[in-house]
Amino acid sequence: MMKKYFSCCCLVTISIILLPSGAAHSQIISVPTIQFKQSERTLSRFKTYISPNKFSVQYPKGWFITPSDDTIMIHNFVFRRPAGGELKAGEIKTDINIFNQSFESTKQSYTKGRIKKQIQLKIGNRKALRIWAIEEFNESITIHTIVQYRNNQTFLISSFSEGLTPSMVNTIQTVHGSFRILE
Repeated sequence: MMKKYFSCCCLVTISIILLPSGAAHSQIISVPTIQFKQSERTLSRFKTYISPNKFSVQYPKGWFITPSDDTIMIHNFVFRRPAGGELKAGEIKTDINIFNQSFESTKQSYTKGRIKKQIQLKIGNRKALRIWAIEEFNESITIHTIVQYRNNQTFLISSFSEGLTPSMVNTIQTVHGSFRILE
């Protein structure tokens, strides 16, 4: 198992290193399904949210879950303003939605703007795409993960933040990577 994990990581790393400067911005990298083994330390810092008969996702302890009719929000701050307001430095908000459209249609909608990077992957044996998009209104980076659900339904996980740091990116990717469809 460790050998397979190491080989996959090397393949992705070598692919990225061999790309000409700037090519990674529009390059799609195919990544095989990798089983991540989380350490006890990581697991002790996260809780699991389960949306019955739909999905589960892990999020850091101390964060908040705010469900609404069509969106589950995971955030590390207490809402003090109407939804849609600007985030302050260090704040992260992740929205999980189900769209009544195909994976391909959702993918086309979210790959029209300025894309910094995108990676094709599998989440729970389902086709998925992770996109790092540059928001036009404030030049911040939004991380989206699109996951095929049913024929005409797609999950979209979108994380927003102001001033992303490497630690924040790791947290966001852990949340996105923990997403599992329940059926």
